[in-house]
Amino acid sequence: MTNYHASIHQVYNHYLSQYTPKSASRYDAHKHTDLKNIYHSIVKMEKESPVYLLPRPEEIEDYSIHMKEYALQFRNTVASLGNLEDDSIFGQQAVYSSEPSKAQASILPRMNLTGNDNRPPVKLTIQSLALSQQNEGCYLPSNECNLPSGTYSFDLLTAASNYELQFAISDTDTNLDIQSRLARLINSSNLGVNAHVLQNTSNESALTLSSVGTGRLDSGKPYFTISDENTSQKKGITHYLGIHNITQPSLDAIYSIDGTTMHSSDNTIRIQDRFEVSLLDCTDSDPVLIGTKPDFESLKDNIISLTDSYNTFLQAASSYQNRQPRTNLLVDSMKRMSSFYINNMSNIGITVQNNGQLQVDDSALASSLSSDHSANTIKQFKNFTRAALQKITQIQLNPMAYADMRMVAYKNPLKTHFANPYVTSAYSGMLFNSYM
Repeated sequence: MTNYHASIHQVYNHYLSQYTPKSASRYDAHKHTDLKNIYHSIVKMEKESPVYLLPRPEEIEDYSIHMKEYALQFRNTVASLGNLEDDSIFGQQAVYSSEPSKAQASILPRMNLTGNDNRPPVKLTIQSLALSQQNEGCYLPSNECNLPSGTYSFDLLTAASNYELQFAISDTDTNLDIQSRLARLINSSNLGVNAHVLQNTSNESALTLSSVGTGRLDSGKPYFTISDENTSQKKGITHYLGIHNITQPSLDAIYSIDGTTMHSSDNTIRIQDRFEVSLLDCTDSDPVLIGTKPDFESLKDNIISLTDSYNTFLQAASSYQNRQPRTNLLVDSMKRMSSFYINNMSNIGITVQNNGQLQVDDSALASSLSSDHSANTIKQFKNFTRAALQKITQIQLNPMAYADMRMVAYKNPLKTHFANPYVTSAYSGMLFNSYM
């Protein structure tokens, strides 16, 4: 039993280190319907499959496992670019704003911008931005102070709680010293209020407080109030600094979507459960268009990624032509297929080399994708991708299809045949036969 477990351990170690050319991908996981489709494809393939005599050299094991893995690698590359079965492949879209200085747009994280989105752009008009409450203090001479020394305190009341802040003033403190120390005290206390010191050209400074939140509260009350009427220490600091007055109340953002007026307590809004938009400027009433357009940069990168993966598969197949002669049929078939689809795409920078591999001119491809003919370019390459995927999927389902096997019997075409697991079981058994 110990030798048996040691052999199994060697099998997996050898397989993982020698045969697998890629790391695990999320596209290796399948839904129930995917597995069902694979099952039916195998059943259909094997009902008419002849009976072969399989030689057992290591070359066939190496060949079949490698070809299946490279086929899966190509399929996963295609899957990462969009749905394998519909028009979303190479359908990457980008969100745009006609005036980014007024509104910046992005897609919601849970949304998937693939496929053709023919909906018209949204017309956004910004009337006002959401504002925080601000208490701007008085400008005082920075290098002076008319407060007597001692310990002062004041109450800062928020919707959540009531805080008393205490601090000491010495004879040598200036107004700027007091304002800076209070700003650090408030900011470090995490009270939902931000504090900072403003300075002007007259060597004067002011302490300004603002609420973290924006928009009007449902209660209609301010985000915070400041008072030293009932404090436990010396009074007078709030009136001296002028921080008890609300100089700007909190306000909601007001905007309209396609003519419908809306309110928001925040300057980040959601539109149609598709876009997340940051409102930035309301200085004019000109509408901003928010919509989607083809993401040319992503399209270019994805086309290059797919051609690289296709070339990798073709190069892997070509490397077995001398050891597995029937692989010539696969390589020649893929060369003809690529020539059929790609010959008319040289104007966009994609050409077929003598060995069947694809070469991409980055600048020509980028120029073509950004032109008015980009839709036709994408359509042509989609057709090639589907044809290549169909061909390579055959290898994924039956990696023995082009192995050097000897056929010993045809099935009678006049009889109804049942599924025979002969081909796939032969492939899977190879992983163990040499080790057990």
